Amino acid sequence: MPIGQMRACLRRFGIDNSQILDILYPARQTIGVLVHNDFVATLLEKFRAVNIQQVEFDPLDTKHIYDPKYKDATDDEKLQVAQELRFNRAKRALNHIRAPIKYAVARDFYSKGWLHLAELKTLLATKWSHPDVA
Repeated sequence: MPIGQMRACLRRFGIDNSQILDILYPARQTIGVLVHNDFVATLLEKFRAVNIQQVEFDPLDTKHIYDPKYKDATDDEKLQVAQELRFNRAKRALNHIRAPIKYAVARDFYSKGWLHLAELKTLLATKWSHPDVA
């Protein structure tokens, strides 16, 4: 389902889209919703009201590597692929989050090991540039 349609669904459930920083599909039948810490309880309450269950999801579990080209890969190789997918998801999410929130999210991603230090430094180096300033 495209992100726009998912946002429309969430809106029908009474979820304010301005509280959603990002939506992703990390595995089959799994939707990840990135929200500010202050909105987690509200989001989970609204999900429970419409019978949507929260699941524990480990993005590094190799069972989520569905690409047939990794069918014969070792567990270590699949783990490396899973780590790269997680890093790519984090970077993609940051591309869609507006400043200044993206900087706080980037630091949080780095603290969780979801973003490399070099990428964090690159992102934070752009913090003070403003498109209206020549």
